[in-house]
Amino acid sequence: MIKPLITAVPRSGTAFTAKLLNKSGIRAIHERSSGEVTVSWMHIAHKLNKRYTRDMGSSPAWDHLEIAKKVGVDFNPILHQVRDPLKCIASLTSLRDPAKEFIFKITQRCPRRPKMMSNLDYEIYKCMWCWLKWSELIESRKPSYRFRIEDMEKEYSTVLSILDVGRSGVFPGLARDTNSRSHVTLGMEDLIRCGPDIVDTILEKAESYGYDTSYWE
Repeated sequence: MIKPLITAVPRSGTAFTAKLLNKSGIRAIHERSSGEVTVSWMHIAHKLNKRYTRDMGSSPAWDHLEIAKKVGVDFNPILHQVRDPLKCIASLTSLRDPAKEFIFKITQRCPRRPKMMSNLDYEIYKCMWCWLKWSELIESRKPSYRFRIEDMEKEYSTVLSILDVGRSGVFPGLARDTNSRSHVTLGMEDLIRCGPDIVDTILEKAESYGYDTSYWE
């Protein structure tokens, strides 16, 4: 069974995108593989040969990875949705610990906290790590198309065309604060302080995604 997948780093607006598709008459259930289109950050990992359920917390979303695996769902095309990395990393501070553990287990475990680093700075570092490693995982699956969530209005018709689900239409519009959470505000100085070993790689990737990082300063 082959289905389209829109995937992203967590806190990149996949809930927003799923609601947009539903407003266009396309059945897209967020973080589930049972709709016409799967819109989920986690389902990019569904075929990896690693245990990722039961020990990842109580969220039923983890179970849907096992369901997708058992029923033989595969994803094509894969679309990579990106969000301004500085804002995404800041929003990742609101991500539950089981989700971060999932990312570490699937990709690469975050280095331990240096003795001189505060717990808060280490949490920011873990979010930087999550953003970088999950982005690398998505890229390794060679997505068919990448788009910025900030450009969704002008990208929407292209996204529908690539999904190839027999729908077309104008951007339906939706409140931008869908699934919003309170979180810290970050700047470049925070990234440099918390993740000096990975900040340059994050900057390079952000710019490769078309983001102007000059305002981070």
